[in-house]
Amino acid sequence: MDLRLGKQSGFTLLEVICVLVIIGILAAVAVVRIHDIIDDSNLEADTESLKNHIRYVQIWSISHTDRNFGVQCENNTCEAFYITASSDSAASLDIGSKTRITFPGSQTGSTVLSDSQVNNFNLAFDFAGRPFSGTGNNLNLVTTTLNIILSGSSGSLTISVTPDTGFIP
Repeated sequence: MDLRLGKQSGFTLLEVICVLVIIGILAAVAVVRIHDIIDDSNLEADTESLKNHIRYVQIWSISHTDRNFGVQCENNTCEAFYITASSDSAASLDIGSKTRITFPGSQTGSTVLSDSQVNNFNLAFDFAGRPFSGTGNNLNLVTTTLNIILSGSSGSLTISVTPDTGFIP
């Protein structure tokens, strides 16, 4: 019986530890990047959702000439509403007697933004789709671009509402 030690092959303990350390560093970097991607996608999703809600109420205002529809956001909760239409040439709208309506796909009638913060605002549209905005119950015709800013941990995005037309790019 030959008990000579032959040539052994394999990895040393030091090589195995180095590989595990490298894998750990790569995993940590990947987790941070995935978290940033999720934050970015939540902010983008909230922005697109709010844009769609604003477009929805504008279309409803144009198609229902007896009512003005709008969106109100307070404390990251957005609700749609309508009021009885005022005169056709109004430069302001009174939303004191508004009636809450349900957004499509919403069970509660309101939409809560997931991880984004939005400045509080009231935005309504008249029969021609013209935007009215302001605080409180008195909304005035938008004469300059209205910027609605959503911010999250990954940055901020702006929704711009064009005066006269209410176009949202």
